[in-house]
Amino acid sequence: MLRFFKKKDMIEEDGGIVKKVNVDAPKIIKSTQIVIFECKFSTFAFLDSDEEIGNRVYILEARLENEFVNGRYRHRSRFENNVDVIFKAEQSFMERLQRIIEEHNLAKNNGVCVEVKGLPDMYGAKLRVDYESGERIYTSNNQDNFLSVSAMKAMLRLFRTQLS
Repeated sequence: MLRFFKKKDMIEEDGGIVKKVNVDAPKIIKSTQIVIFECKFSTFAFLDSDEEIGNRVYILEARLENEFVNGRYRHRSRFENNVDVIFKAEQSFMERLQRIIEEHNLAKNNGVCVEVKGLPDMYGAKLRVDYESGERIYTSNNQDNFLSVSAMKAMLRLFRTQLS
């Protein structure tokens, strides 16, 4: 049976909040074979600047295609040059990514999408993970970065292994 998002606080003007919740989105994912991974998150709103993650917006992407991973690491900052690197990795990259997803319980917000109208795209976080089985994680919030610092650091460390 298909169930659709419940819409709460449907306000279209700047500052209005749109919250959509897929009540059937699983919080525990049984699959382990990732085919698509996309994660965007901002560290601009952090009060304490952490040099490892800095004041940046990150976009991390990985797709399993023909037994290899095609990936992309991007970040932009107000204070330094932007970085955009495309890479190819072994399938084990996705296995390591799955361990990060499990260790940091990244499925816990699955199905929750919050949008504050009128905000620039330099805040919050978005996560999409598609599995070979058809299971999926999708969550977003353009105001609040729901990812833990340790989860962000783990993902960045993994993607940065492909930069050299």
